[in-house]
Amino acid sequence: MLCGDKYLKDVFFETLLFVLSSENENRIRISPIIIEGSHISSHFCVIIRDPNSHSIAKEICTRLSRKITDQWEYQGHYIGISLVSVIMQHYGGLLNIQPLEPNGNEFQLFFPSKLIETS
Repeated sequence: MLCGDKYLKDVFFETLLFVLSSENENRIRISPIIIEGSHISSHFCVIIRDPNSHSIAKEICTRLSRKITDQWEYQGHYIGISLVSVIMQHYGGLLNIQPLEPNGNEFQLFFPSKLIETS
């Protein structure tokens, strides 16, 4: 249902594109990308876990996840993830990024449950 909307498709496309462009050379031999979904409180959460790419610094994770304002800055290599954050905020959702140790990142996409129910 989430992929029925053009911009929500972009959320998944840009996240997966970022993961693939950030991968280590040995991804296929080491581990796959894991995608899970579940209801958490008043949100439907989709988690995209990439255990093999380089971890994003916590400061950058915070900047990418925060509310977009007039002072928001261009994020270079992270522009696709920045777009994901903007789209999630537009729909009343949230992008949360957790760096994994020693490698990888977890992208938590929190969609409002009402968005799912009306699809």
